[in-house]
Amino acid sequence: SLSLSLTHTMMNWGSWLAVSAALCSHTVIAASNSVETDPSGAASICTTPSGALTAVRGPCPTGTASLHIASVNIFDQLWVGSSGMDTCCNATGGPATYVDAKAALLLAHTSGIRVFRFFASLFGGSQAFWIKNPATFWFEFDRLIDDIEALGMYAIPSLGTGMWHEVANVVTPGLNETLNDNIQNTTSTAYKLNLEYFDQVTKRYAGRKCVLAWELGNELNLQVSLPIPSCGPKPCFNTAEMVQYETALVSKIRENDPVRPVSSGHSMPRASAWHQEHCGSGVTTTSAPPAPPGCDGGYWGSDTKEQYVEMFAWQSSAVEMWSVHHYASDANASPCFFGPAGTLEPGPKCAWNASLIQVVAAAAAQNSKMLYVGEYGGANPDFTGPSVANQSFNQNVLDLQVADSKAGGTYSLSTIWAWACPSHRADMVCIWPGSSRAKELGSDKMIADIHAANTAMSSQ
Repeated sequence: SLSLSLTHTMMNWGSWLAVSAALCSHTVIAASNSVETDPSGAASICTTPSGALTAVRGPCPTGTASLHIASVNIFDQLWVGSSGMDTCCNATGGPATYVDAKAALLLAHTSGIRVFRFFASLFGGSQAFWIKNPATFWFEFDRLIDDIEALGMYAIPSLGTGMWHEVANVVTPGLNETLNDNIQNTTSTAYKLNLEYFDQVTKRYAGRKCVLAWELGNELNLQVSLPIPSCGPKPCFNTAEMVQYETALVSKIRENDPVRPVSSGHSMPRASAWHQEHCGSGVTTTSAPPAPPGCDGGYWGSDTKEQYVEMFAWQSSAVEMWSVHHYASDANASPCFFGPAGTLEPGPKCAWNASLIQVVAAAAAQNSKMLYVGEYGGANPDFTGPSVANQSFNQNVLDLQVADSKAGGTYSLSTIWAWACPSHRADMVCIWPGSSRAKELGSDKMIADIHAANTAMSSQ
């Protein structure tokens, strides 16, 4: 392995880049430039007459047909297969391993699953393994990509945002960068590591057929404009700063892959997203300027529908695939958006549970963007069952996608949370086909619901 000894100024940064780039370039397959795309239209998932899939930054090219797909997250594939992460705990309390990851992938393949999303960097500071042991890191990543391609499956790698300050601090003794440094400071170690990793992954795998699309990371928009100390000693970065940062990441991807679309990986914006952006810092102070019109309720006030849609479009503006993650509310939380604070019943001004997807789908279509519901599920931890009641929210999400497809909308992709999750079988309800465990008894019905949605969307 290659170990890295770094100082505060990372004196051997250039030499590490040279070695890492050499390791990364060893198995690069050149990206194809033969696909003609029109980036001005909504991104599309396309199928060829032979059934192969591709995703492009505009309408499907001649000879292919547009497709709407309902599929799954197999989020921990890289985590479980990497020597750089402790993936405790599986159902018996021990660490999940590459054998478990491969078994979950095979289970998806034999169950008719073709597309999935996964986290394509290690969790938090564990991603320092990429720097400390690059040969092993890339061997294990290559193994996963090879397995996916050998099975004829397609993946959406979520590359990773918002944790690079943790990586920088692990590999640079004495460094104390924050999430704000990662997003705002283009000279920070975190920012440079972030761009370098995006460059290496997309350069290495842009030519692989199994990569359907790219994703920036996971739910960075939930950090926007949060108060101290969420991102360090200052309030968190604002929306403009996040979009500038994400635009730089997209540009790095485009250098290696001008064809595939990019997903934001965002969650639904917070119900107070506009208010948090415009109505103070979340800290009470006598010197704060007067709040602008629309700030009823203050910093944590409930956005109107118009304010919410404005923030959704702004937060998503760096990419072609406008991502949202949406879950059923638990018994202690209000599922109401746009209504007065504390509203617990649906009404004219309240988007209720899955119906919020209709709001963002309409906004995406109006802006000629694809809507990607990248995560959805029942209330934590019963994401996919076991009861019909646990699955009712998921059925609503699928029904909305089918209806949108029949209406010619752009809600083209959904991936449920989650398929067989070996690293979290002890604490999550995931889909495990044929399982006899009580909490997983809804698995086969959930698979049938996903397949039924795909059949309905493909029969138009």
